[in-house]
Amino acid sequence: MAGTAPVTHRQTVLGWRRALALSWIAYLTYYFPRLAFAVAKLGLLGDPAAPLSRAAMGVLDGLFLTLYALGQLSGVLLGCDLALASLCRLALCLPLEPLG
Repeated sequence: MAGTAPVTHRQTVLGWRRALALSWIAYLTYYFPRLAFAVAKLGLLGDPAAPLSRAAMGVLDGLFLTLYALGQLSGVLLGCDLALASLCRLALCLPLEPLG
């Protein structure tokens, strides 16, 4: 385009670093809670004031991991049909120059 400055190497690298950081944060927020209750359960078992029994904590942990697994599976099944087309549509709408 006329009147626009060319994209520098530094801007390209910063754009890639932002994309990598955002994808890492998104993955971390999705993956990390999977282990949170399993780790906290050990501390709760040692606390006499904890309102949950060992069996109740096992049931909660099992339910959470089952729902997590179902979410992973549904993401894969839906991703085969929807993600590629949605990703292509999104890529066509994004600007080619880095923002900022």
